Amino acid sequence: MKKNEIKIGGQYTCKVSDKIVVVKITGENPHGGWDATNLKTGKAVRINSAQRLRSAKFVDQKALDAAVAEKTEKKAQAKAAKAEKVAAKAKAEPQAEAPAAAADKSSEALAPATTSEAKEKKMGLVSAAIQILKDGANTPMSVKEMVEQVTAKGLWSPARGGKTPAATLYAAIFREIKQKGEASRFTQTDRGKFALKQ
Repeated sequence: MKKNEIKIGGQYTCKVSDKIVVVKITGENPHGGWDATNLKTGKAVRINSAQRLRSAKFVDQKALDAAVAEKTEKKAQAKAAKAEKVAAKAKAEPQAEAPAAAADKSSEALAPATTSEAKEKKMGLVSAAIQILKDGANTPMSVKEMVEQVTAKGLWSPARGGKTPAATLYAAIFREIKQKGEASRFTQTDRGKFALKQ
């Protein structure tokens, strides 16, 4: 409301302590604004500005309380109806998405097998070379032949763009023979050729 619309003795709705109440203006306050009486509690209140006041649609507090309660109830009912609608929609959606969920579960069931297969294929170069020698009835091979076969069979592939896997494998086998001696898994049968120790 505007200042010139406020009348002494008039009743207005006003928000006091987070509650909307009916107040009666009793006079102007010497420090600005108005003195008023809260008609619900009978206590004196000070109204600082005209913006806090609304024209009194209800002249008594009971009528105002009833109107506020009705408004609150309507809001609660609307909220409940909305929640009910959302719940009904959510209940209907899982049935519609059941095939998709089943597909997801079946793909999840397949995922571990795929992962284990990937782990089997992702063996180290030395382990892959041992596998190749076993598969080839332990026929002595050069490291170049071993690398060609492990990559052809998909047992191993170079990581980070390794350009000299044969040299890497040769160094690993030679190091194992030198360091482990009798405990080594490999034996050198000829120049540049290796087999598994019997």
